[in-house]
Amino acid sequence: MLKSLAQILKKYFRHLENKPILLKSSNTENVFTPIELNFPSMDYHLFVEGGGYYDFSNVAWSNSKSQQLILLSASYKKAADKLISTAISERDTTSLDLYFFPACFLYRHYIELSLKSLYFDFVWDKLEDSAKKIFGCHSIRTLWFKVEELYRAPDSGSSTQQTNALESYLMEFEKMDPNGQIFRYSFDKQWKLHFPNPKKYDLKNLFIRMNEIENFLDASISFFMDRRQNSKACSTKSTYQCVPQEKIPGKD
Repeated sequence: MLKSLAQILKKYFRHLENKPILLKSSNTENVFTPIELNFPSMDYHLFVEGGGYYDFSNVAWSNSKSQQLILLSASYKKAADKLISTAISERDTTSLDLYFFPACFLYRHYIELSLKSLYFDFVWDKLEDSAKKIFGCHSIRTLWFKVEELYRAPDSGSSTQQTNALESYLMEFEKMDPNGQIFRYSFDKQWKLHFPNPKKYDLKNLFIRMNEIENFLDASISFFMDRRQNSKACSTKSTYQCVPQEKIPGKD
């Protein structure tokens, strides 16, 4: 890490004029390496369309709002996974400390978007809730209560034990960050620190538990989609064709 970086920048800033400079930093072997520092320039832009094959990002995954929301939620989860796996693999305690908040923010947003996706795809009653109302909701507890009926139904495809475990995980996040602000800022609107005292959280455990949430939600979304497709297929057939074999009148 560069020492007295602020002092170095202060010394050179008057002479930079948007030109790169070379600084020297020493590593554990006391070997000096040149570092090029570039500053913002009016010659460039942040968001530029195009790029090399392995350099660009295609942000229009699908024309379907539903699919885009599902993929967007998955992207936040994948980004959080990358942060934690990188922090652990570096075996640097500084990285472990620095990556906790952004990783948790991304995980929380993944959960929020996943629950909203479930709601809009399988529960939403336009007469009951407006899309604006749901999108403006950031409470994991409230969003879970909106979709809980999917998992508590007899034909949900999941057991009560599995659903209870999922709810327990979600409520842990709700308790830690009830309004979506804890991992965005270090203090609240009253200027009180969210974490005034030192605490240690196991990032590897968080990584594993979040994968369990993802596995469960992905499986349930696939199940609900298949069930809906079967329901649509049945709507084009006779009632007799759609009754399960063991319940067809006159059949043993």
